[in-house]
Amino acid sequence: MADRIRNASFLEELTARAHADLVASGRYSLRRLVEEFDDVIGQRAKAKAPLGKPAYRRARRRSALPTQKALARLRREVGRAAQPILMAALVVRDKAVRALAFRNPSPALARDLWRVAALRRALRRGLVTTVASLEDDGRRLVLGSRVNGSTEVGDATVDRVRRALEGHFLEELIWDHSSVADAVPLVGASLVPTLVGNHGVPGAYAFGPLLRIARAHPDVGVAVLAPFLDRSRTE
Repeated sequence: MADRIRNASFLEELTARAHADLVASGRYSLRRLVEEFDDVIGQRAKAKAPLGKPAYRRARRRSALPTQKALARLRREVGRAAQPILMAALVVRDKAVRALAFRNPSPALARDLWRVAALRRALRRGLVTTVASLEDDGRRLVLGSRVNGSTEVGDATVDRVRRALEGHFLEELIWDHSSVADAVPLVGASLVPTLVGNHGVPGAYAFGPLLRIARAHPDVGVAVLAPFLDRSRTE
């Protein structure tokens, strides 16, 4: 055996046969191992699912349906697109607010009008109640939204607000909806919620053109603001 190991011809022949058997034949390659494994799986594994695969079909049908998240996103997009129309509808349907629309038309006035119309609607529908307060010696009127059923009472009466408008010393008119929410629905009790504003806090809004019109035409201004004022108090 020692002589053979020292025999170069023998070693070359042995190496060639080993390469041919182990490598060149492919019988021990990774590919062959995978093929044999697949053959075993194919022979021993039996399909248990029916040919029609009803579970698969149901899964495909479910995947084709819109998800709750997709539906919510669609509702938000539709609501945003419909907002200008719904805002205009609030103004048109409210006779007292509609009377202001032609006084001095402008985008700023339109922003004031849909908000006061939305608050008047929320009050009529019983979605909120309001507390009206005259602050800073009558220079600021704050219309505070409260959850329906609140027994809080404000100090702003129709007569006091009328005098403040007629005397031109009412300088600020603010709607503070923040204790309820930062948005108000344009439809129903909760549909198409639209941000009130951000005057100091989210959910507050300062009226500009509306206040100027109310000061120039106190009767018209009182007609719009009267539902928010505490008429039960006497002077």
